[in-house]
Amino acid sequence: MIRPFRALLVLLVLTAMPRLSRADLNGDIRQVLQDKLLARAQVGISIARLGDNADHSPPIFRHESDSPLVPASNLKLVTTSAALDHLGPDFKFRTALVKRGDDIILVGDGDPTFGDAALLKRFGWTTTTVFEKWAKQLKDAKITSVHNVLVDDSIFDQQFVHPNWPVKQLHLAYVAGVAGMNLNANCLDFYLKTGAMGQPVTFTTDPPASFLNIRNDCVTGTDNAVWLSRDPNSPDLVLKGQIDQDNAEPISVTVQDPPTFAAG
Repeated sequence: MIRPFRALLVLLVLTAMPRLSRADLNGDIRQVLQDKLLARAQVGISIARLGDNADHSPPIFRHESDSPLVPASNLKLVTTSAALDHLGPDFKFRTALVKRGDDIILVGDGDPTFGDAALLKRFGWTTTTVFEKWAKQLKDAKITSVHNVLVDDSIFDQQFVHPNWPVKQLHLAYVAGVAGMNLNANCLDFYLKTGAMGQPVTFTTDPPASFLNIRNDCVTGTDNAVWLSRDPNSPDLVLKGQIDQDNAEPISVTVQDPPTFAAG
């Protein structure tokens, strides 16, 4: 996402860099700020030596540090630290499947890693492994049919994306929505397979998403140029472009409604 950003905190272990002087640091940062990639960006930086309190944390470098800018991904340092302090190192998210009458309810706990394909791969799981285990438990309990599948995502509100996020980027993986019930970082991963020249490619998705309307305008060609798009107000997806070989790494697109996607 292209937006103004602010460096919130840089922790420097100065003892590990005995030759680093403040002048060197200031010069290096100034040089970075001159990079043409930052020509249209607003940047605020504040670097301080950490002490016991604010009075013992003298500033090392400042650049527009008091400018009211929207934090970028470095805010994760603050939120992670706050979560660790408030929840503790032993905290665990708990996503549950419960039965109420003839319905089953998927109860989200805000777990951002639930069904994360890249993370689960390390443990030999897939995005659907936990659902397969739940299905087996239902079968073992002699529950062979249900009336409704419901989602309880009330631990968070239902404003999945910030109103100021760029609308034209809402389909990109790093602008995925945030919800009380998430699945695979709220993205759908596409794996493409080539066919005859000029003919539409075939694809599979992770997780499977037969309930979504996906228009396939991507063909086998001589270039690798693929786009996935989604109207911000619609769950429908469009795959277009061309490929000349099967893709080993997924091509991802965000989903409009994360809780519904998780229950799909």
